[in-house]
Amino acid sequence: MELSTEDRIIHRLVGAQGFISGEEIAHDLRISRTAVWNHVAHLKETGFEIESFPHLGHRLLTLPDKLLPALVSHDLKTRLMGRSIMYFEETTSTSDEADRLARKGERAGSVVIAEKQTSGRGRMGRVWESPVGKGVYLSIILRPALPPARISFITLSSAIAARNAIQQCAGLRAFLKWPNDLLISGKKACGILTEIKTEADRIDYAIVGVGMNVNQTLFQLQGLPEATSLRVETGVAVSRLEIAKAFLEAFDHTYTILMEGGYKEIIDLWLGASETIGRRIIVRSLSGEKSEGVATGLDEDGCLLLRLDTGMTKRITGGDVRIV
Repeated sequence: MELSTEDRIIHRLVGAQGFISGEEIAHDLRISRTAVWNHVAHLKETGFEIESFPHLGHRLLTLPDKLLPALVSHDLKTRLMGRSIMYFEETTSTSDEADRLARKGERAGSVVIAEKQTSGRGRMGRVWESPVGKGVYLSIILRPALPPARISFITLSSAIAARNAIQQCAGLRAFLKWPNDLLISGKKACGILTEIKTEADRIDYAIVGVGMNVNQTLFQLQGLPEATSLRVETGVAVSRLEIAKAFLEAFDHTYTILMEGGYKEIIDLWLGASETIGRRIIVRSLSGEKSEGVATGLDEDGCLLLRLDTGMTKRITGGDVRIV
C-alpha cells in the first residue's frame, strides 16, 4: 500500500532496534532532518511515546492503542487484504464508508477501520455496540468472482479467519454459529455482516463488516447478556492491533482458498469449528417464519441444512438461528 511520509517514519521507528538517527531517516525518506523532527513531534502528540536525544536520535517506547494504518500495515503478511487502509476516529459504520468507496471503484482488499461506530449494525437490523477503542471494527471491500448464490462462502471464510485470529492472539477457543457469529463460552464475541451489490448474475462488490468485542469490561457489556469480550474471557487486556492484523492475514488465506475453488475445504474448516451442526435449533426468517429441527450440515452453496421433525430436510438460506 502507498504510505504517507509520516507512516513511513512510523515503520522505521517500529522496525528499529533501539535508537535510529534523524539523519538516517531523513536520508532514507529523502526529506530534511527538520521535517523528520516535525513529524516525530506530531507523533508524540497523537500518542506515540518516543525518546529523542541529540546524537542518538529517536527511539519508540510504546505505541498508542489505535488501529492506525501505518501500524496495521507494518509487516502485514497478506497478498490482498490491506492493500489500502482508511482510518476514522469515528464514523457511522465502517461498512457505510466501504460502500461509498466501492461505488467509486475502490479496489478489492481495501480496508476501512474505525475506533468508534455510532451506527454499527449486525444482521436482522440489529445494532452493534461499538465503544471507542474497545473493539475491532472494520470492513473490507471485495470483488469476488463468485455467483451470488455462493455469497455465503464469504461469510464462512471470514468467520473461520476471525476464529483463528482469536485463538492465535488470545488463546481462546471460539465456535461458529451459522451464519455469522463467533461464540466463546456460549456468548457472542464477534459478528460478521456480508453485504453485496449484484449486477445480473454476478457480484459487483461485497462488503465484509467485522465487529469484534476485544477489551470491553463486564460493566460495559451490561444490558447485553448474550455478549462477551476477549478481555472478559481471558481476564487481561488483549492487543487490538495484533487481533486486527491476525484477522487480515487469516482472511487473506481463507479467501485465497475460496477464490481458487476450495469450497469443500472451506466447508470442512467451518464444520470443524461449528457450534450449530448436530444441535437442535430454531430459525426465524426475515419474514418471521419459524422452523425448528436439527442442523445436519451445509450444502454446496454454504446454506444450512435443517432436518425437520417430519423427517424432511429444509435448506436455510438466511435467518436468525437460536440453539435450543
